[in-house]
Formats: sequence, structure tokens, C-alpha cells
Amino acid sequence: MTDNLYRHDYADGSRLLLATVSYRLPDGTLIEGRGILPDKVLDIEWWRFPIENDPQVNVAIDLIAASRA
Repeated sequence: MTDNLYRHDYADGSRLLLATVSYRLPDGTLIEGRGILPDKVLDIEWWRFPIENDPQVNVAIDLIAASRA
């Protein structure tokens, strides 16, 4: 992730600082305009589940655990 800060000064003396963020993959590739694809797609209505039983969260935790095994 990289942050860029842009400064805009106005005639009335006011100033606007605008921060933007760019996300990069580990190899440095920008994802802006490309997006990313999930490792696992679940066809569920996520809002129907409390966070402790959210299938998307549980699958993510399982994938992380499997990658460390």
C-alpha cells in the first residue's frame, strides 16, 4: 500500500490535503483497474450470519491455517 498526499491551496487562504491510497500485490503490481479474484467464492447471503458464524470469515481462516500447515 502506498499513500500519496496532494495539497491544494486556495486564494482565500484555505488548504485541502487529499490522501489517496494505492494497493500493490507482493510483486509490486498495482491492482487499481484490475481488481483481484478471491481464492474461494461462496454463493451465500453473508448478511444472514453473525460474524462468529460468517462462512466467508470461517473459510478465510481455514485457508490461512492450511497455508501455514
